[in-house]
Amino acid sequence: MTPTVPGRVAGALQTARSGAAGTTGALQTLPDTTLLGVAAGSLGVGAGFYLARAPRLAIAAGIAPALLMFAAIALRPIRPRAA
Repeated sequence: MTPTVPGRVAGALQTARSGAAGTTGALQTLPDTTLLGVAAGSLGVGAGFYLARAPRLAIAAGIAPALLMFAAIALRPIRPRAA
């Protein structure tokens, strides 16, 4: 029996959600300086694509890693500082 389209969509969304959570969790273990450095490089690539008049999809692909890095920093659990 073949799965229905809504069943496939639900499965794909669940897979994407769990993959994104795993990626964010792995990125949250990196120090902020590393994440910000990768984000800055990604923004530079996106800006270069924009200045080169690349298609919008290429610009978005260049900037996408920066969004992931910023999300990893923003969603990091707050830990109390040691005295």
